[in-house]
Amino acid sequence: HAIIDGWSQASFMTELNNLYLKLGEDINYKPSVLRSGYKDVIVQDEINKADDSIKNYWKSELAGYERLDLLTDQDELAAYSYIRDNAYLEKIENLARTLNT
Repeated sequence: HAIIDGWSQASFMTELNNLYLKLGEDINYKPSVLRSGYKDVIVQDEINKADDSIKNYWKSELAGYERLDLLTDQDELAAYSYIRDNAYLEKIENLARTLNT
């Protein structure tokens, strides 16, 4: 899913695997009800947005931080740009067909 990062995906897959193993041992196994849900996360996030101590923490933590802007230097991007003629592209397409890719 697009909103699951690598860490969340690993956690989810571990939980799913553990559930699968427990159900293999006991078909009547019922997982415990979650203590909180996504709604609780959103509510807490809204509360945190209004908390000045949290804002001050992140301002202090990120003081001196310079944003890495990868897409502003067009000259630098040109180093990663390649223009190929049609004959070269046809060779690549033929090779792809030969390799069934």
